[in-house]
Amino acid sequence: MKTNQKGKFISLSGGEGAGKSSHLKRLLVEYPGSVITREPGGSEMAELGRSLLLGPHGKVATPFTQTCLTFACSGDHLHKVVAPALAEGRHVFSDRICTVCSYAYQVYGEGGHDIKETFFHLREMNLKSTPLDLAIIIDVEPVEGMRRVALRKDVPTNHFDERKIDFHERIRAGYLEYAKLFPENTVVVDGNLSEEEVWRQIKDAVDVVIAAH
Repeated sequence: MKTNQKGKFISLSGGEGAGKSSHLKRLLVEYPGSVITREPGGSEMAELGRSLLLGPHGKVATPFTQTCLTFACSGDHLHKVVAPALAEGRHVFSDRICTVCSYAYQVYGEGGHDIKETFFHLREMNLKSTPLDLAIIIDVEPVEGMRRVALRKDVPTNHFDERKIDFHERIRAGYLEYAKLFPENTVVVDGNLSEEEVWRQIKDAVDVVIAAH
């Protein structure tokens, strides 16, 4: 898929049970040759950081420590995986990205409101190196999201999945505030609808960005 045009960088974010994985698979079918990746993770070093974040040490880490870890992982991922793919003209679709999700999970979910400026600074640094063309947030009611998580088979959970409902409500509030802060490249879709209706919203948003080459 090598072209003279740079690819588009698009992330899908949302709380637990938002259905990101199934829609990412459909995006790969819709745009063959694209790259599907994830954060935290996506590169060898970042996957090690992901294991640390989702493991027992990550569970007891402060919001500041979690945030710094996720952005360190993201920096490696962007440099080694995302930027090279975009330069080849390939579109990159990421299952979460810390420049969006850390605001929801660490600032809001973990109660790190005192580190907002840290988040904004790290976000700006990451986006300068590899701009994000579109951030899609799949907004789902926490109760519905956790119901879906409970129905998953053979999918291991982590300490974020296992938190009480108020944690997930804070995450949702964080995502919605993020969308208000950065409306220029953020789209919120209603994740409480049927899978086909959610897919239609996602595809419409992606098509607009892809067509803007």
